[in-house]
Amino acid sequence: MLLCLYISAATLFTPLAHPAKLLTLSAVPMAALIFCALNTLIAYGAFAAALEHWEASRVSAIITLAPLVTLFASAILPAFFPYLLPPSPLSWLGYLGAIAVVFGSMIIALGATRKK
Repeated sequence: MLLCLYISAATLFTPLAHPAKLLTLSAVPMAALIFCALNTLIAYGAFAAALEHWEASRVSAIITLAPLVTLFASAILPAFFPYLLPPSPLSWLGYLGAIAVVFGSMIIALGATRKK
């Protein structure tokens, strides 16, 4: 499924791409780009390894934590580096909703375990 999505996206976005602009990036944006690329490769490798050792429902339950980690980091990071990331405008109700959605997904994923 991901392969189909990536091929479709590459086909659609390639005519709009300007790869030469990558050479004009300064050090910080280039480091961020490299970090994101490596992070994606490592994350998919870890996902594949997890699927070899755990049931898919358990892996999906752990994956649902990713949005919570992102929200937590976007709330904490501006305190240390305010020039890199502006504070998130999400209210406590928004955070509560995000937590409810993630925990609901986890409950559904964990409830889908097979009975042997």
